[in-house]
Amino acid sequence: MAKKTAAQNDKRKIPDPEQRQIMAEPNALKGNYCNAANFRHTKHEFIMDFIFHFGTEAHFLSRIITNPPHAKAMLKALQDNVEEYEKKYGPIPYSDSGASITRH
Repeated sequence: MAKKTAAQNDKRKIPDPEQRQIMAEPNALKGNYCNAANFRHTKHEFIMDFIFHFGTEAHFLSRIITNPPHAKAMLKALQDNVEEYEKKYGPIPYSDSGASITRH
């Protein structure tokens, strides 16, 4: 049996509704605040870049690359969550002006 490295031992388990054990680095569990994003696609992939803007600075946070069926499943999951949020807390105001979301 192979011995685990210190990095492998430092990963934390996250509960999953389908009972899979998902491993995560401790820093990843802190999360990041994102107030800007860039979305684009090719025939086979969707690319999502997440950014934090503050004043004149912008910090790249993360890039997620996935296939079209998973992108559509994520869109549906987010839409379902927004609908649940609005049922509980009321409508979320929306305006395109000043939005830092770009689509290519």
